[in-house]
Amino acid sequence: SFFTEEECSTFFDRIRDETAWKQPESKWGLLPRKTAWMVKAGCGCTYRYGDLEVDPQEFPPWMKELLQKIMPRCGLPDPKDWPDSCNLNL
Repeated sequence: SFFTEEECSTFFDRIRDETAWKQPESKWGLLPRKTAWMVKAGCGCTYRYGDLEVDPQEFPPWMKELLQKIMPRCGLPDPKDWPDSCNLNL
């Protein structure tokens, strides 16, 4: 595993607590989950799923830390090759 159990717990808590979660509403009511659309600095793209739209949030510090730890282990050591967006659900 890339992370210890303690690191996993710490990242989970940070992600849960430091994310501006949205709970979109469709024509059938509120979605049963919360979501967040994260993007690299400078991106203003909106996430669309069916008739729902989620505005972007710039990658917070914890996302940058995760990318720095994970991407080199996936064979992508250069930050220019890393993902520029991420959809999260809670």
